[in-house]
Amino acid sequence: MTIAERSGVPVKNYFFRRGIAIEKGLLYSADNIVITENGTPITSTAEITETYDDGSIKWLLVSGKLDLRANEFKSLV
Repeated sequence: MTIAERSGVPVKNYFFRRGIAIEKGLLYSADNIVITENGTPITSTAEITETYDDGSIKWLLVSGKLDLRANEFKSLV
């Protein structure tokens, strides 16, 4: 996912929240979800919001905080 600062002002502790669709059968627990920036883990949480009939995760809500420089785009994995 990409997080962008578009106002031209640096932001400390920018709060983000994104919903992520997951393919059926791919993921059954959010316990080991880690969001990283350039391989470094950032403080974040992952909440299951919907599951498939087989119990696998359909939608995951990911939230966290990070610092952004003016006009910066960050790619998180």
